[in-house]
Amino acid sequence: TGGNNNDKCGPDKIWVEPNKTYRLRIIGATTLEDLVFGIAGHNMTIIEADGTYVNPVTTEFLEIAPGQRYSVLITTNQIPSDYQITANVLIRSDKPNRVANAILSYTFPKNQTIHTLTLPTQFALSQSLTTLDNYNQFIPPLPTKSDRTIVIRGNQVLLINDGRQWTVNSVSFTTPQSAVLLDLYSGKRPVYTDYSNLPNGYNASIGTYPLRYKETIDLVFQNTFGPEGKCEYHPWHLHGHAFWEIVEGPGEFPFSNTSSFTYPNGKNSTPIYRDTTLVYPSPMFGTPSQGCGWKVVRFIADNPGVWVAHCHIVPHMLMGMMVAFEEATAFLNDTTAPPTEKQFCLVH
Repeated sequence: TGGNNNDKCGPDKIWVEPNKTYRLRIIGATTLEDLVFGIAGHNMTIIEADGTYVNPVTTEFLEIAPGQRYSVLITTNQIPSDYQITANVLIRSDKPNRVANAILSYTFPKNQTIHTLTLPTQFALSQSLTTLDNYNQFIPPLPTKSDRTIVIRGNQVLLINDGRQWTVNSVSFTTPQSAVLLDLYSGKRPVYTDYSNLPNGYNASIGTYPLRYKETIDLVFQNTFGPEGKCEYHPWHLHGHAFWEIVEGPGEFPFSNTSSFTYPNGKNSTPIYRDTTLVYPSPMFGTPSQGCGWKVVRFIADNPGVWVAHCHIVPHMLMGMMVAFEEATAFLNDTTAPPTEKQFCLVH
C-alpha cells in the first residue's frame, strides 16, 4: 500500500467486482516494523501462512511481521463503494503516524463515500493458526519430542565508541571471508563429525551450530531487555526449513531443556508449520540482559547444508543477530560440487 498523501497522486486502488471471493497475498516486505493490516467493511479469512495452508481463521485484522507472508480470502459483499485498505505500525506504536493506505474500489456504480477503518494498537493472532487438517500429507509428521534443545538468546550490547551490536549467546555474527558451503565442497573446510560435546549447540572453533542428520531440534528464541531496559520484538526466520510453533511465554525461559515438552498438549490440531515466527516483548520494560519473552519452535534437520537463522529486522541482522547451522555436511560428499567461487559469481 502507498502512503503518499499528495492529492494529485492519491492512494493505489485495487478494483473488485461485487459478490466475488478474492485471494489476497500479503507480504511483510518491511525491514523494521511489525504491522497491523485491515480492510474497512471486509473480514479476512486466513488460509495460508509462509507457504503452509492453515485451518481457516476469520479476522478483522491481520498482524504481519517482517518476512512473514499470508494469503487471505475476502468476499466483496458490501454496498458498492470505496473501502480503505490500511496498515500501521503495531508494536512500535510510539510512532502512530506511519500509516500506509490504499483503496478497495468496487467497479459497479457506487456511492462516493470512502469507508474507513480504525486499526488496533495491540493485536496478536499467530497462536490461533493451525496447519490445515488434510494438509499433513504434504509436510513431515510433527515429532512428539525433540532430541536436543538449542537456546538462541539475543542480546543488545553497547560498544566503547557508543555503537551497538546484537549478539546471540554472546557472539555477534560476522560474515566469513569465504562461503562456508563452498569451502566444504572444495575441501578447504573439514566436514564436522564430532557431535559428542555441543554445549548449547555452538562450536566456537568453527563458528557454527553443527546438527546431526534428521535429529529433531527445539530452538528456544529468548528475548532480553536492552541496555536501556526496553524489550524489543524479533521475527526469527530459519533458512532451508520450516518449523512448528510449539509454545511461548513471558520473561525468562523457565526450563533447562524441552525434552519433557509434548504436543498437542490437549489441542486437536497440528501447530502452524512456517518459517518466520514473531517473539513478543513480554514484559516491555525491565532489567538489562534479563529475559523478556520466549518462544519454542521445532524442526527436523533433514536438509544437509549450511543454513542461517536470523532476526528479520534487517538492522538487527546486520548488527549480528544471526547464527549458522552446519547441518549433516558429511552428506555433501554425495552431491556434485558446484563451480569455483569465481565461476559461481560469473554464472549468477
